[in-house]
Amino acid sequence: MKKIITVSIALSLYGLSYAQSIRKDYREFTQQEMNDYVAALNVLFTNGTITDLAEHHGHHFNSIIHTTAGFNGEQFLSWHRVFLLEFEQLLKQTNPSYSYLSLPYWDWTTDRSTNPVWHSNFLALSKLPSWGVTRSIGFSSLGTTSDINNTLSLTTFFNNATSSSSISSDFSHRLESYHNNAHVWVGGTMSGSESPRDPIFYLHHNQVDRLWQQWEDNVTGIQASATLRNINNGLVHYPSSLTSAMVLDSRAIPNPLSLGAGRLMDVWYARNGKVILDGANGNAFVASDVTSPYIYSYTAAEAPASPVIKGEMYVGDLQYDASQNVVADSKGGFVVNNGVECVFSAGSAIRFLPGFTAVNGSKVKARIISAPDAFTFASTSDVVLDKKRAIMPTDLSFVKEPNYSNEASDIKTYPNPFTNKLTISYNNMGNDKVSIEVFSMAGVRVAVLQQPKTTTKGNHSIDWDAAHIPSGVYIIVLTTDAGKKIQKVVKL
Repeated sequence: MKKIITVSIALSLYGLSYAQSIRKDYREFTQQEMNDYVAALNVLFTNGTITDLAEHHGHHFNSIIHTTAGFNGEQFLSWHRVFLLEFEQLLKQTNPSYSYLSLPYWDWTTDRSTNPVWHSNFLALSKLPSWGVTRSIGFSSLGTTSDINNTLSLTTFFNNATSSSSISSDFSHRLESYHNNAHVWVGGTMSGSESPRDPIFYLHHNQVDRLWQQWEDNVTGIQASATLRNINNGLVHYPSSLTSAMVLDSRAIPNPLSLGAGRLMDVWYARNGKVILDGANGNAFVASDVTSPYIYSYTAAEAPASPVIKGEMYVGDLQYDASQNVVADSKGGFVVNNGVECVFSAGSAIRFLPGFTAVNGSKVKARIISAPDAFTFASTSDVVLDKKRAIMPTDLSFVKEPNYSNEASDIKTYPNPFTNKLTISYNNMGNDKVSIEVFSMAGVRVAVLQQPKTTTKGNHSIDWDAAHIPSGVYIIVLTTDAGKKIQKVVKL
């Protein structure tokens, strides 16, 4: 049976530096996220970090990181992946209140107005005082959805060429070509070697990195093998021995703020209001660090700067189909090891699907949140999926639901109070469709015991195994064609 559970906001003040990175389209930012992001950027500009990063990029511009000046661009994708993560960590550290932020991306295949929101509002030049940034938007063309789909269909990662174009036969050079177009399209500062002075650089390269991850997911096992050459200087925290092989999977990147030591950083990309947490290349993603919780949080504003929060999180062995639906995959799921705690938060729904495993002794929590900064909310309840035995659900979900008021009831439940198992019986007066749900006293749905289905006239019963549900008072809601009937029960 498909279980659908709703949970309310919950809070534990974990070490925010360990929050994992879920990156989304900047158009999914609320106004508060936009404000915080701009404030963090201005801190990095004031303390000289933006200038240092731009000079660092300019130093390597005509060498290892682009196909230019006789170089073949072997480090184009891997070098910029490191660069983005470095910047993201520095951004988070500008203020404890900004720790929840992750880098957004600009999807120039769909966001193609000559006055995009990032230019007119979010990252308008008026919000970057003294930066000296200029733009001259529209004097080029942007890669289209068709262009990128054709690029994603390529099966060769890299050819040793010294030019990149829209007809390159390898993924890296063709994507680099469309990347070049976007730099020129923005114009001004973005057209030069010190383009990181314009914060659009990070949104743009985040789009490029997102497409690389999408290609990695599509083309199993075909990855880069070139060596990431020396990028060490006084600003970048990685050692010069870092290689492309260490950053091939965005789910496992050495930590930039500890010289690659400690927990690997995992970066995920959402699209169209959904994010998938899964493995790749036939291997599951394994949460194995017991020193602090893994915290996954994703929300999506209904429209740019809107306060209306959505966002669905899917955990398991999954992929997007051509229509952006989440469907089953066969390239690796998500495993929570013994002794590890994972906290999953989303604005609309969290769904644990085949390929998700919580190993015996792990702790998995889930919560629905009503703002991107989930850590600012008062604690009500975390739902702990299971701490005693491994769980591999076929479909265990947490979704938003409305409150229900009390109504007259003739449902029978026994025993009541109960410990782990409850039996619910009812009499169907006609051949009605019947659904059975369980809600907390706060109106939060914690289980669906029966999806709407037609049952025959007469008496029926169903058992609820509630061993993993916290003690408390719950409301059983039986819905038929004739209306709703409820019964209060107590779990000891």
